[in-house]
Amino acid sequence: MTRDQATRKAALVTLLFTVFCVSGIASFNPSAWRLFASRTALYALLLVHTFLSIRCFSQIIDPHDRQQQAVDLLLVVSYFALAQWQSGIPFLSAWVVLFAFATLKYALLVGRSSHTRLLRRKLVADIGGLGLGMFTMFSGSLPLMFAVFAAASVYYLVLNPLYVLDTV
Repeated sequence: MTRDQATRKAALVTLLFTVFCVSGIASFNPSAWRLFASRTALYALLLVHTFLSIRCFSQIIDPHDRQQQAVDLLLVVSYFALAQWQSGIPFLSAWVVLFAFATLKYALLVGRSSHTRLLRRKLVADIGGLGLGMFTMFSGSLPLMFAVFAAASVYYLVLNPLYVLDTV
């Protein structure tokens, strides 16, 4: 897939996930404003990563790969669940499931792609997101989770950009 095609795909998927978020906001309970703000901010930051990740990896993943298609479907369901936390779906549980499937997606590419450094870095980032969600489930500190995820985002988006194809 070309970079332009990958960018269009990433924009379309990110738009879909934004619609999921808006549908979750529609069920917003004003008494939960503090939770709403932090969870929406986490979701929005996650969307930035999602766009860049899809744009990057769509260029190297075979669009006809059945394993990747299956995991992508699980990721879509996970994003929907994450956005619907107001409807009774636990946010942190959905976060952990999302990052577990993201880790699986890239682990399935190990040994099948020449972009080993990129895959290694992506796996470290996704395992970190998984661990952050699990830690927050036990600590209960959503503000700390946001601070750590925001700091990791600065690192992976600005200081040491993650979503850049290796030169092979």
